[in-house]
Amino acid sequence: MPSLFDGSFSYRAYVEWALNAPLLFLRRNGRYLQPRLTFGQLLHQGFEGQPAFHSDWVDHLSTLFPEVRIKKVIEIRGADCVGAAMTGGLAALWRGLLYDATALAEAEQLLPKLTYVQHLELHAAAGENGLRARFGTRTFGELASDLVAIARRGLQRLDREDAPLLEPLAEVAASGLSPAEAVLKEWKARRDPVKLLDRFEL
Repeated sequence: MPSLFDGSFSYRAYVEWALNAPLLFLRRNGRYLQPRLTFGQLLHQGFEGQPAFHSDWVDHLSTLFPEVRIKKVIEIRGADCVGAAMTGGLAALWRGLLYDATALAEAEQLLPKLTYVQHLELHAAAGENGLRARFGTRTFGELASDLVAIARRGLQRLDREDAPLLEPLAEVAASGLSPAEAVLKEWKARRDPVKLLDRFEL
């Protein structure tokens, strides 16, 4: 969302962004319908003679996929469909970064403040080149290693017992291979769908 980068973010900005987003579906009488409406249009004109319902808004908010989503919690969505070890590592990473003021300040120093367009470019580079993508003179893998180290120091101040949960993330960052590239590497080595699924079963 541009407002996250230009200093104008607020709950109102988030709601307005959601109102302007198209509906993914609309549930009516046990059926999933796909009207070509934004939620704002549904709110103002209804659909097939019925008004918008609160349940429609709840559904709609759950179908928006920004990197950080506001629900009953702040949901950080950057890593889906990983195994138990990585899931634990990600929870530990965010705890170490967000619950320790020193770690958060250190993490903010890794990247300068970016514009919305620069953020989109960075996001695209990560999608195309994974941890081999570069920001300035450094690779994303190097930056990821630094981020994990910062989170580790944060956890050591908060709760040392959680710090070992970061090991799977540290290994990925040090390898320079994103999880997607690890899947591709395995596929190229074996070309066996069954073994591939066994290898990466969650």
